[in-house]
Amino acid sequence: MAKTEGVRVIESVATAVQTVMSRFLKPVGKCPNCDDGQLMVWKSPNRDGELRCPPTCPSCGYAEQLAKGATLTDVDATELAAKNAAKQYLHQNSIVSNKSVFGYTLKGYQPTTPERGQAKIFAAKMADRIVAGATMHATFVGGPGRGKTHLAMAICYNVLARTNYQKKIAFIDWREFLDTVKTGMHENAKDIQAFGDSLINEFANADIVVLDDLGSERGSEYDKALVDRFWRVREDKTVITTTNLSIPELAESYSDRMISRMQKHSTDAIYGMTGIDDYRRG
Repeated sequence: MAKTEGVRVIESVATAVQTVMSRFLKPVGKCPNCDDGQLMVWKSPNRDGELRCPPTCPSCGYAEQLAKGATLTDVDATELAAKNAAKQYLHQNSIVSNKSVFGYTLKGYQPTTPERGQAKIFAAKMADRIVAGATMHATFVGGPGRGKTHLAMAICYNVLARTNYQKKIAFIDWREFLDTVKTGMHENAKDIQAFGDSLINEFANADIVVLDDLGSERGSEYDKALVDRFWRVREDKTVITTTNLSIPELAESYSDRMISRMQKHSTDAIYGMTGIDDYRRG
């Protein structure tokens, strides 16, 4: 009997807490950090109209990052939830060597020269075509430090924002990907191949994949076979590629079949980053 009463007390306290929360807090979207949590904000802002705190999940403590001075009108429940889900998918399904790539936007790409300005215009056009529903195999070609990776990721963010964050995006640093496959705990070559194939299959599910730094690998037969496998699963899905190799050099490095797949949706979608200095050298 005492145990039953204790359970009732706990349930009463939980109900009371929920009642208090519903009086003062409002849900603004699903928590991206836990399964059942909701992001909550105070119903009444402070005297300046700003949120008293960012959207926070009472279940796990996750807090959404918003600009300082955000108001209730800045928090749209549907968009916030979709944005969280898109960001979570990108981070969980990408292989990067430097997480700074997640901060690359079109706004952040400075057209300090006419050539950089033209590259930015090309990227914006690629985003327009993807938003319009076209499947694209866009490619940025040029030496290191020209901004290829920046523009490739910026296209993705632009598309996300204009499609209400309904696209699933993955980023692959190709050399990092190969190192990840080969340095895993494997018993033999067959295990390595199975692991590589499993990762490639995951990339098949994304709406857009950035294939970064293609051609930087050592070029073994296994490397080439994995590139071929990637393009087999992405043949009719959008891919944004960056490479230091010219198109003729790519053709010499990989199979005709792989190059054919890569160029399938590439009409007016290949851009040479010529006349642009290596920004890493100042």
